[in-house]
Formats: sequence, C-alpha cells, structure tokens
Amino acid sequence: MLNILFYAPFSNRSRDAESVMLECRRQGHNVIFISSYESGAIHDFLRSRGIPVHVHSVTKYNRIAGIISQIFFLIRFCRRHNIQLLFSHLESANFISVCAGFFIRAQVIINRHHADDFILNNWSNSWTYRFTNKMVKKCIVYSQVAKRVMIEQEGMNSSQLIVMPLLYDFELYNKVNHQVVQQLKAKFPNELILTCIGRLVEMKKIPRAIYVLENLIRNGIHARLFVLGEGYLMSDLKTLVNQLGLSDQVVFLGRVENVLDYLTFADIVLHPSVSESSCVVIKEAGLTKTIPIVCDQVGDFNEYLVNNESAILVSRDNFVEGAVEFISLYLKDIGKYRHIGENLNQIILKKFSIENNFQLYDKYLNNRNEI
Repeated sequence: MLNILFYAPFSNRSRDAESVMLECRRQGHNVIFISSYESGAIHDFLRSRGIPVHVHSVTKYNRIAGIISQIFFLIRFCRRHNIQLLFSHLESANFISVCAGFFIRAQVIINRHHADDFILNNWSNSWTYRFTNKMVKKCIVYSQVAKRVMIEQEGMNSSQLIVMPLLYDFELYNKVNHQVVQQLKAKFPNELILTCIGRLVEMKKIPRAIYVLENLIRNGIHARLFVLGEGYLMSDLKTLVNQLGLSDQVVFLGRVENVLDYLTFADIVLHPSVSESSCVVIKEAGLTKTIPIVCDQVGDFNEYLVNNESAILVSRDNFVEGAVEFISLYLKDIGKYRHIGENLNQIILKKFSIENNFQLYDKYLNNRNEI
C-alpha cells in the first residue's frame, strides 16, 4: 500500500484525473489531493468520495514568491505524510513537483496534457518549462504524437516519457437526461444540430465551425450550432457571428456540466482543433454515439480513429470544405452513417476505460524500483 499524492491546479471537475485517483484508492492505496485553488467542483466531488483534499493558495504572493511558497509547502507535506508517489498535472504543478523532487523521497511522475503547445505558445522562452524538461525523470504523455513532439522539438529523452492512454471511469459522467434532450428537440425541431465543444482559444479554431454553419445555411440547410466552452475569444466569436448574420443560429452556452445531454441532442460534433494530445471531447462523443468531424493528423486521432468507420477525418487545412461535403452526404442518407457513432462507442470503451486498462499503472504502483 502506497501513500499517493495528486497535485494539480484544478478547480473544475477532471474526470480522467478523478478516475485514476479513485481507482488507486479502490486498490487499497492512501490517496490525497492538493489543489492551488481555494475551492471548486473537484474539491467537493473528491471529498464526497472520501479522498482528503488540501489547498495551498498563493494568490497573495507575486509569481516568484508564490513558486517558492509552493515548493516549500510541497516538500513539507510530502515529508509529513510520507508520500511515496507524486503525480502532478499541468505545467505550473509539474515545475513545482520537479523542484520539490530533489528534497523528498517520493517518486515524481508529471502528467502532460498537451502535444505541441511548446511550439504554438512559444514555450521555448519559458525557463520553468525548459527546467522541467531537463530535470524530470518520468513524464506521462497521452499519445505517441505527444511523445514524438517532446523528443524532436523539445529535446526530451525517450527514457523520460511514458505513453499512457487517458483513462476514465465513464460512470463518473452524469447520465444523459433524456427529458432535457427531448425538450431541446421540441424547442429546435426539424433542424440539423451541430455542436462544437472546447476552450475558446486560438488553437481550437472555433471560427471554422461557425463557417461550416454559414456554408450549410447558404446551401439551404436548416442548421443550428451550439458552442460549449469558455475562453478569451468569446467576444470575438460573438462579433463574428453577428457579422455573418448568424446570431439566431448560433447558441453560446459557456461551460456546462451536462455536456452529454447536448452531445445526445446533436447530430454531429464539429471539432476543428489543430492542437490535441488525447481529446476529451471525442471520448464524450463516443459515449453518446455522436458522429465527430475532426482534423486528420492531429493529436492521437489517427491512433484509434478510422475515417468513415469511427469518425470523419478531414484535412486540417480544409476543415470547412471537408465538413460541409460530409454533412451534405449525411443528410441524403442518415442511416448509412449510423455505424460511425456505434463503432466510436465501442472503441472508446475498449481503449480508454479504466476498468479495462488500469493494469498499465501496475508498474508504477507495484514495481517502482524498476522504473
């Protein structure tokens, strides 16, 4: 039995991280969670499942003082609680964990949820990111693409990197509320329903989903787009929608917890993102058997998706044209493409279910001296 600490700047629910925490606890390990946020949905959820939650907020400090405060707090905490294994998530926590790792007995394994942010966000200028790359002993990445980028572009060694699927206990998702779905269908009858889910940031390319809608409407198709997510581009996206005269056809919902209700309601998920490691949205689409349109050669899509079999893969440079072409075919014979959602569901449950794949963690939980 190990004392395992999960450390991350989470406040919202993170079902992949929650799934691993709960499975570690189910297998008899002592699990603790530390967040740098005072409170949030994930705090309440983990406490309800019996996992101790500790908070170390540094909002009152400047950046350097905050970093130092977090490092010393983590060192003291790991020593006091005899932590043997430390999993950290996201870059701020990863840097703190790597620094603390020099002064604690716990094995530190960081988790990277991105693939090419180093390039897209110019993280080569970040000394904390470069330090983490140089000093970390083990780093979990969630796709072969992420591993390749971190070796070829970031200079990391293959021996530092562990490729692991992003695992879920899918029972942690709220069940689809079919009453809500029926209400939505009654409110928007006889329309093609599209949804686009993700952070409203540049690399997610949300405007392309809006242009898909514009093309469909121009072609005489009654369609509506629901955008789920938050981000700094919200105002710009609303301006674009108004400029295109689509304010009645695009609904911005912000961040919602009942995402599966909207995926069940939708006919097609548009996902024009050009930066992924292992996309959460497509896992969720698989749960509801909703057809996704994604960019070819992005993230781990090509590791488990097959075009016209479990998803529609289109060129990242011609997403709008490719999506419009497929949707036009889809509307001529909807039943012909129903197998795509069914196949996606089977793949997601097989490849990303924690129940079927948690043995991949056994090496780190039971044979740590071999790592």
